Amino acid sequence: NAQNNSVEISQETGSATINDNVYGGSGSSENSESIVRGNSVNIASGALSQNVYGGYRRYAGIVDSNIVTLTGGSVGGDWCGGYKGTDSHETVGHANSNTVTITGASATKKAQVTGNVYGGKSETGTVNNNKVGVIDSTGALIEAATNFTAANIYGGKGTAGAEGNEVHLGTGAEVKKDVYGGYATNSNAKDNTVQVVGSASINGKLTGGYVFRSNSSTELAADGNKVIIKNVSSVPSTYGGYVWGGGIVRNNEVSITTS
Repeated sequence: NAQNNSVEISQETGSATINDNVYGGSGSSENSESIVRGNSVNIASGALSQNVYGGYRRYAGIVDSNIVTLTGGSVGGDWCGGYKGTDSHETVGHANSNTVTITGASATKKAQVTGNVYGGKSETGTVNNNKVGVIDSTGALIEAATNFTAANIYGGKGTAGAEGNEVHLGTGAEVKKDVYGGYATNSNAKDNTVQVVGSASINGKLTGGYVFRSNSSTELAADGNKVIIKNVSSVPSTYGGYVWGGGIVRNNEVSITTS
């Protein structure tokens, strides 16, 4: 198990350059009961050339309740709250209830992520209740991620269901491609939410819940997902729910309001 560990790169440490992945907590044993939980990475400055993971697990197990916070500096790879990777046995593992917080200093001094942002990502399991935004002490999403750039953003991306994931983007958020509340490969996407407010800029699509169906014989669904857009000057292509490859799209919602 890897629990309650932390990594911090602060402004006091200077502009550090790190040429490898950064892990809050990582587990590599083949024990299917292994847990990677409650780890954190906090970065306020520096240049990181690879990926950053709050919690990481290669084999079967649980990756949950990990947090990554970026307030300055740059990340050359992906920025991920919790990640369950792949192994030769393709063992099942889940990435649930992880959080990504990004709050850059200002619109002219943004935190930079070259790759993608994931609240939680699993190559072989569920991604449920992950968040991209600012949470309170209870884990509730209370504020938007602001003043940063990234490629794509996923509240959760997984292969055995994406449910209850949330993305909240606000002032100064710049996404070069797409935003997904939940993204499910050959499984269902349910009750995921994307909220975009203010001067956020999205160059691709907004999708509450996305299902990519490539080889599943089971009928799949994007169900009960939401996209909420408030006071955004330019609204991109937007889908409450979307199924690629055929399936059910139901009970999804898109809300657009201006002041």
